[in-house]
Amino acid sequence: MSCPPTKYMIYDEYKRYFSEIIEKEFSERNHEIQRNVLSLKNEMHKRGLLNSSITLQKLSAFFEAEYQARCDFIANFIINQIGKIDLNTSDDPVTKVKNLFQNRAFEEKENILKLYLETGNAIEKSLLNKSFSSEFKKTLLSTIDARIEKNNLYVELEYKSYIFANKERKPIILLTPNFQGFGIDLRTLWKRIFET
Repeated sequence: MSCPPTKYMIYDEYKRYFSEIIEKEFSERNHEIQRNVLSLKNEMHKRGLLNSSITLQKLSAFFEAEYQARCDFIANFIINQIGKIDLNTSDDPVTKVKNLFQNRAFEEKENILKLYLETGNAIEKSLLNKSFSSEFKKTLLSTIDARIEKNNLYVELEYKSYIFANKERKPIILLTPNFQGFGIDLRTLWKRIFET
């Protein structure tokens, strides 16, 4: 006897799809990064500014924008797929999806920082004044952390709103036979007032 089809998938199945899609998306983006960085370096080389703090600044700005795009992609993917997951299969589904977002966002943070350092390492070594490079890295890190924090709040808000909107709401007014013809379900009224 087969089970009736359901319109939701369990969380673990969703997580597998999430991981595979994100992996493929960012693998494509990694190839694009290499082309863009090479193009930027060639441009700076033609201007005679390859080994300069200006190049490091441009690289930092490039990787900031790349991280923001990745972080937004992760958050939007999770938010847009909200209706496909059976959120009743977990005690705390909001924490689960937040962890899913955070784990991948922090993984991409490490990937982007590694790419930035590998790309700018030779340039940084050639600089006489190293203070610029530490400032650019500091700015990059603070931009990344701010985007993670903001998107984390978006994910939490969307999932909490979705769960609240889809809770089964029992009627307060009952049209059942009684002395006056209708009544009020005091237990449901009490729960609705104090649980929201």
